[in-house]
Amino acid sequence: MDKLRESITGVGHNICSFYKRVKDKIIKEKDPKVIIICVIALALIIVFLYGNVSSKKRDVIEQLSNSLSKGNERALMNLIEDGNKNSGMTKEELIPYIDFFKADKSRINKLVSSLEKGDEIYSTKLESKKSFWGEKWYVVIQKKKLILVSNFPEANVYLNGNFIGTTNISRTLEIPNLIPGVYDLKVEKKAYNSNLVEEKNIVFMDNNKIDIPLNGTLVTVKSSFDDSNVYINGEDSGIKVKDFKDVGPFPKDGSSYLTIKCNTPWGEIYSKKFYIEDHPEINIELDLKDTIIKEDVEKVVKEFYSSVFQALNSEDKNDIRNAKDEVKDNIYNTLSQKYFLLKNDYDISDLKIKMENSSIERNHGVYEASIVVNVSYKIKKKILGIDVKSESMEKNFFTNMKYENGKWIVYNVQDFSLPGLEEEKSN
Repeated sequence: MDKLRESITGVGHNICSFYKRVKDKIIKEKDPKVIIICVIALALIIVFLYGNVSSKKRDVIEQLSNSLSKGNERALMNLIEDGNKNSGMTKEELIPYIDFFKADKSRINKLVSSLEKGDEIYSTKLESKKSFWGEKWYVVIQKKKLILVSNFPEANVYLNGNFIGTTNISRTLEIPNLIPGVYDLKVEKKAYNSNLVEEKNIVFMDNNKIDIPLNGTLVTVKSSFDDSNVYINGEDSGIKVKDFKDVGPFPKDGSSYLTIKCNTPWGEIYSKKFYIEDHPEINIELDLKDTIIKEDVEKVVKEFYSSVFQALNSEDKNDIRNAKDEVKDNIYNTLSQKYFLLKNDYDISDLKIKMENSSIERNHGVYEASIVVNVSYKIKKKILGIDVKSESMEKNFFTNMKYENGKWIVYNVQDFSLPGLEEEKSN
């Protein structure tokens, strides 16, 4: 470097001496042609000096090292020539490149060592070209292509705070002609109740893919109440269950919830809240046992069994209400007992509806109920109104019902009482 300074100093003295002689010649001759020739000669000498001083390989490497150490974009600009001939390079583009070396100063030493050997590193190399003045060396920084991959289309992508595009239908965005360096990438997409945002600081040195998924999900709702409206955070989405497929995105942090509202013969019924987290498919059913429907079912069940015992006492199965004819035959034959001389008298002691073991559902638009009923009753024989014999009985029934033509109808009754477990008492 000292030799270089001495060379520059010597040439500088020669230029000054030449300049004085030219000046004296111009003053003496006052000839325009002489003036032009002198100016051109002076310019050529300066260009020659610049070319010889700045283009040596070792000098270019040293200047590159200094510009990176000091973070000097302007000095770096003077040393480079864009390796991609189809686009220019600006000082702003060089900032991420310089930041890469600022983050780890040892990278500068590795860069210098590789360039001195004629190798390429960090997408950086030295090239030279012949000119009239000899061989000129310069720095080439190869621009690369970054492919950003996310999990949603139409997500906005920002590079170092600047909007650069949106992800396509394949959920990717290609960023071409990018100078290697350190970048802040942000992916953002509007979601229900909030925005999905993910940021990532990346070191980009070669053509590669960067995955930045958003913490959101598309949701599909399934329910046997497929004509019900889906509510998002308590507001009607205007979408029926049957059409609520891949709707969103929603954040997966549980901040959003879904409910459905069903119009029934008993009024509007809402489901409980289902919070959106990791599962993209949510099955929402209405617990009809916790609604006014339960009261209606219990009322019909009590009327049915009360009428059964009324029919047993009247010995006329047609007295049984809210049931199909085949059910009337079945339940009547199950409970009635033959007698000799003294007629049986049937009396319900207790009727328990075990709703915790029962179900009320809607299947294909039809409301159905399967109700577990425990019936305790007595079979008595009387003479002149006085009990002469009494047997205590207990039976359990699955009572299957359907809601038809505006009322519940019992269409099947199954006795599932276990022999030996019936409690029988004789008095």
